[in-house]
Formats: sequence, structure tokens, C-alpha cells
Amino acid sequence: MLKIIKVQGDSMLPCYAHNDYVVLIPAWCRALQKGDDVVCRHHHLGLILKRIYNISNNELALTGLNSSSTSRKMLGHVNEKDVLGRVLWHFKKHKNLTPTSIF
Repeated sequence: MLKIIKVQGDSMLPCYAHNDYVVLIPAWCRALQKGDDVVCRHHHLGLILKRIYNISNNELALTGLNSSSTSRKMLGHVNEKDVLGRVLWHFKKHKNLTPTSIF
């Protein structure tokens, strides 16, 4: 099942901006790979959108794209089972669109 998530914050600039939307495909549909953008539940930060920069023993090392993003060291590792989905599509914010007009 596809999920739609609204981006909050600027940690993934320049690719994803605050108030953009991402459509997620379940992680089990295809093995996660280095370079995939994922939304997952982080044990301290809650729901986050980050890029996978390494995978080892079902543990994902994640990174933000913006230099002001939480550091890799602070993010630590996230278990694959905590991934809600992999980004399939991205809709940039538009001042004249509302969530009801997108869907």
C-alpha cells in the first residue's frame, strides 16, 4: 500500500523542501539499497526522512542532505524493520495546492 507523507523541515534540502510531499512504497517491495530515500521511525527523533548511506546486518546508516541536518553520528543506526517505506515519488510544494487538491 502506498503512503503519502508531508515533509517537515529542511534536513533533506536541496532534494526535499519543507511542505513537499513524498509517496512511499513499502520497503518489502524491493530490497533497500544504498542511496534510497526512506521514511522510518527513529528511536529518538520520531518519523524521519533520510538517505541510506550504508547497510549492514539489517541496520541502516542514514544521512541528511543538508549540512545543517542531524549528523550521521547522532542519527546512529536504524533497523530495517523500522522503515515505513522507500520514496517512490516526490511532489514539490506549490502555493496554490492543498492536500485535497493533490489527491
